[in-house]
Amino acid sequence: CSTYPFEPEPPCYGQCLAKLSSQINIDLSVVKNLDPEVAVGIKVLSEEERYKITDFKLIKNKADLELEVLRVLSNKPSVR
Repeated sequence: CSTYPFEPEPPCYGQCLAKLSSQINIDLSVVKNLDPEVAVGIKVLSEEERYKITDFKLIKNKADLELEVLRVLSNKPSVR
């Protein structure tokens, strides 16, 4: 999980996301070649209180991650 893209894909993609997101202080700079969009996705989902480690394991690729981030963000109340 220290080099992106995570191999083999799947199942390692979701497992690596879960591992990275479970760190108390996420330092994504340690992942070589990490796509900035993937880093943002990990941050967004790891900061979502209702999102569980097991949910990360269902994500199979970058497209799944992007869809999941959009889903989570759309469920948040708007700030006004």
